[in-house]
Amino acid sequence: FEWISGVSFQKAFEVLPGFVPALMLMFPLAIGLIAGFYPAFVIASLRPVASLKGLSTTSGFSLRTPLVVVQFGITSFLLISTGVIIHQLDYMQNRDPGFNQDQVVILNVGGPGINRKIDVFRSELLRNPNVVNVSASLTLPGDLTYTMPYSISETLYENSENFPGFYVDPQFVSNMGIEVVSGRAFSDDIITDTLNFMLNESAVKELVARHGPEWNDPVGKPLHYFRSSNSGWRVAKSGVIIGVVRDFNFASLHHAIQPMVLQVDYKLLYKVLVKIRPENTPSTVSFLRDTWNQQNFGRPFNFQFLDERFAQAYEKEKSFGNLFTCLAILSIMISAFGLYGLVLHTTSRRSKEISIRKVLGANTSSLVALLGKGFLRPVIIAFVLISPLAYYLMSLWLTQFAYQQGIGIAIFLQSASACVLITGVTVLSRTLKVSRANPVQFLR
Repeated sequence: FEWISGVSFQKAFEVLPGFVPALMLMFPLAIGLIAGFYPAFVIASLRPVASLKGLSTTSGFSLRTPLVVVQFGITSFLLISTGVIIHQLDYMQNRDPGFNQDQVVILNVGGPGINRKIDVFRSELLRNPNVVNVSASLTLPGDLTYTMPYSISETLYENSENFPGFYVDPQFVSNMGIEVVSGRAFSDDIITDTLNFMLNESAVKELVARHGPEWNDPVGKPLHYFRSSNSGWRVAKSGVIIGVVRDFNFASLHHAIQPMVLQVDYKLLYKVLVKIRPENTPSTVSFLRDTWNQQNFGRPFNFQFLDERFAQAYEKEKSFGNLFTCLAILSIMISAFGLYGLVLHTTSRRSKEISIRKVLGANTSSLVALLGKGFLRPVIIAFVLISPLAYYLMSLWLTQFAYQQGIGIAIFLQSASACVLITGVTVLSRTLKVSRANPVQFLR
């Protein structure tokens, strides 16, 4: 199971919603009860006298059709669920996060006394033509950020806004490809930018909601950052808002974009982000390692690509998708084998009827249609009955994402087509053989 799905049993129960493990535990019990009940019911319904005369010995009730409905109900649920999961994963992996995460190498240089070496390190790295840009920050997109109090007045802490703060260097915005929608980005050439701030669009909307429409253009307006001390809260930094950046997902798509304040602080730059060219990646990484060792940072060289790191936020969903894909394939196989057994039984039981119809002029297509519609009906019933439940449960699953693809009609159409195709191929493979057989061998 782990080899096929890529998910261990323990992890499978961790990634599944709470209702699924309960169903998985109840399912074997239900199958065991049905497997024991049905033969007992058939044996109990035998009529000995009729059996000795060669007549039918059981009542007209049959569990064959309900079992087909149950089998294809489970298959339909798994197909719909798998479709929703795959669509959501594709949406998360391809949605623009608002920053450039490709070909960005992360190096962790954090630690006391390390920050003063970053400028020298940056200069050495930029000597390599395969290094496009170098920037630094305290945390990374996808990390939790610190919530800090900011106010439009240095005397009004009680009216402050608690926004996540993102500590960066002046190159961060350009290196990460974050769009500046108004004002300007931080600059190395302007010393006072260590006192200034940049906001994202969500922070501007929050300020407009709190302080009025004049904050639709916050560039040039004052902002103050507060920090706690023994004597209470005090202003730690006073500056102006110099620019507004487009909202970017500094956390995974599980979370909505929050208001954010960007500010420069050279003492709090623990992560170096190196933008490199896609050509000669191994040699570029080797150059980064050599340059790192020359700087004597006091820690081993470890690197990670930003896009790979960001993708780790969705490992749970990937495992969930692999698990459901594995279960869907297994369910399709079981349903197909079960349906084929039922078709085999039905065609054997109705062989004389088929032969008589063929003698009377029925062609192969009409015989296939006659037998096929009897099997297609319970499959359609199963799909119609299970679709609302699948929609409801997968809608609950999608609520964990602030940004979601939704459940479109295409997923249901694709799943229904798959069920019909499975039924058609399974039924056709047997009914064609029977309908083309010589009727004489069944009428003797």
